[in-house]
Amino acid sequence: DRVALLIANRLNEPRSEHGMAGWLEGVYGCNRNGERILPEWKQQGRVKVDLNWLQPFYRTLDGLIHSKEKIERHIYDRLKDLFSLKVETVFYDLTSTYFEGEGPVDMAHYGHSRDGHPQNKQILVGVVMANGFPLSHYIFRGNLIDHQSVQEVVADVSKRFEIGRMI
Repeated sequence: DRVALLIANRLNEPRSEHGMAGWLEGVYGCNRNGERILPEWKQQGRVKVDLNWLQPFYRTLDGLIHSKEKIERHIYDRLKDLFSLKVETVFYDLTSTYFEGEGPVDMAHYGHSRDGHPQNKQILVGVVMANGFPLSHYIFRGNLIDHQSVQEVVADVSKRFEIGRMI
């Protein structure tokens, strides 16, 4: 239920989990039983939403990372079925995104900033696309040199999706 709400929010009106609470007041977000999901409000410092209500949303994506490969493979298989997807060539793109705070200790580092924020720690985000569809994504430490990610991604994509040629 939380994953569906997070996706709907990101597609409709992208906000943080905290900002999503206000969004839920104006839309009908429901669980699998059709029951409306509404935030619980409780002023706690500058946060207006009850932190006990927010915590499961904060942790939702953490739980999904353990199923990343399985989810991506399932989406790939559905794309092949629904759109008769025949992959001959895939494309790999890498970008960076920065943190206003410290970010995760093991991943957030100073590196080549593509968005003019060299004073901020960052991570690198890689996406593999085929025929306009995303196949897989990767998160790398922020100080990795771009070309150092390529060999790992090519090997992973070639193995998981039985694809031979990448650009």
